[in-house]
Amino acid sequence: MRRIALALVAVLVAPMAQAGPIDKLSFYTEQYPPYNMKIDGEKTGISIDLTRAIFEEADTGKTIADVTMAPWSRGYNKTLNQANTVVFATTRTENREDKFTWVGPIASTKIGVIGPADKPAIDDLAQLHDARTATIRDDVAEQLLMQKGVPKSALHRVSNLDSILKLLAAGRATYWAYEVNVSKYALKNEGMADRFDVKHVLKSGELYYAFNPDTDPAAIEAFRKAFEAVKDSGKLDEILAKYLG
Repeated sequence: MRRIALALVAVLVAPMAQAGPIDKLSFYTEQYPPYNMKIDGEKTGISIDLTRAIFEEADTGKTIADVTMAPWSRGYNKTLNQANTVVFATTRTENREDKFTWVGPIASTKIGVIGPADKPAIDDLAQLHDARTATIRDDVAEQLLMQKGVPKSALHRVSNLDSILKLLAAGRATYWAYEVNVSKYALKNEGMADRFDVKHVLKSGELYYAFNPDTDPAAIEAFRKAFEAVKDSGKLDEILAKYLG
């Protein structure tokens, strides 16, 4: 009986002993096409495909099934406040720099203000003070607008991309501050591409994996090493070409 008990303990302990450092991480992302998205129940997109390749390269049992898709504010704040959490794809900005440990870049990004095609370009963001601009809570575009003096009272803050598209379709928001590639992709899918265009560029930058700074350094280093291996293999360029052309 003692031998059987010891054998059972060995079986239970063995997988734990073999777990790699990345296994302890919790991953969060959002509906943010073409970078991260769910189509017919399947997660796909630039950073999803990249994450899958990183998991395959690394010593980990993680799969894309372990990545949680949630409203941006939930994943962002979870990663701000809990060790061993990661949120992607996250725009790296001066305001966020010390809040996270960064691995990347995944891709270049441009954050802009989208508006009706028949309206002129926005030269001064003060023009938005009396307009209704849709934003996603805690998204980089919202943060940039408020840093540049646009009052929160002028923003129509929602939790996800679908809510913004509904506001635009119903005429309940005049402008939309968001990532330009994501905006164009979403508007095209909704048949509204000819109704809106970019009126003002808030920032050009890069997208990264953002880790809570108290995350196990060994886990971050293992993930970084796998990321670099995937990038050096040319796989990241293939993924970018697949979605962005």
